[in-house]
Amino acid sequence: MSTTPAVVQIRNLTKKIGNKTIVENLTFDIPRGEVFGFLGPNGAGKTTTIRMIVGLIGITSGTVTINGYDVVKDFEKAIKEVGAIVENPEMYKYLSGYQNLVHFARMSSVGQDRIEEVIKLVGLEARIHDKVKTYSLGMRQRLGLAQALLHKPSVLILDEPTNGLDPAGIRELRDHLRMLAEKERISVIVSSHLLAEMEMMCDRVAIIQHGKLVSVKALREMISEEADQAVLIEVDRAQDAKALLSTALPGLAVTVHGNALLLPISREQIPAVVKQLVQGGFDIYGVHNEAKTLEDKFLEITGGGHIA
Repeated sequence: MSTTPAVVQIRNLTKKIGNKTIVENLTFDIPRGEVFGFLGPNGAGKTTTIRMIVGLIGITSGTVTINGYDVVKDFEKAIKEVGAIVENPEMYKYLSGYQNLVHFARMSSVGQDRIEEVIKLVGLEARIHDKVKTYSLGMRQRLGLAQALLHKPSVLILDEPTNGLDPAGIRELRDHLRMLAEKERISVIVSSHLLAEMEMMCDRVAIIQHGKLVSVKALREMISEEADQAVLIEVDRAQDAKALLSTALPGLAVTVHGNALLLPISREQIPAVVKQLVQGGFDIYGVHNEAKTLEDKFLEITGGGHIA
């Protein structure tokens, strides 16, 4: 893990409602300049955790510290370090983007220079004086991002930020978030059900299930471990080929995918498998490495749970 000081520190975070434990003993850090993904099946406690981080609901036990400030003991100082946007940022549609930012800037005692700075950061210079009602959803998301950045937060928390966006808008938002993390050194927490987007956007991903932390890993580590490699072998009579391998190499998990076999083997094991198939009289049309995607890993870790 990065040696960069943590902007967000979660220690033994627990939430109980009556006799039911919603979130149990979560502990993890988010360093400066990292895009951190938060995933969980329905009812896993993901949203509850985010609400505790920003002080919207009480903490039963444990601590949340944001840039050195405890969310319970120093709420006002801690929350000043946070910027947030939800699915569709609420704006005054009959005002211009600029007028919206001026309105929010007054509430945060932010000056003119910072307004101009965030407009450039999110790339809205050309349309900032147009009315928000003329903006595309992607532009409204960028305006919401600008609003969240006005007071120079240490951490951005984005709940389902790509909902409703077309592919171009999703890519645009992803690029802005990566830029903010890398150039502005802002920590970004993204909760999303779009696993493919998380795979392209995040440095690390936390998976939570039944209120407990199942895994926190770097994306590369999560989807590229040797044990998570598989090999796809295109072969004639796939079902018969599977039967042969199950007999010749007992213990090997073989799955039939159409006219191919999927095997959880390393590169070094491929020649022995191919040799068995050729000696058994099967024709082989192709051999491909198949690295598991984040979706494969998520389903494997959570036992097929649906994402919240």
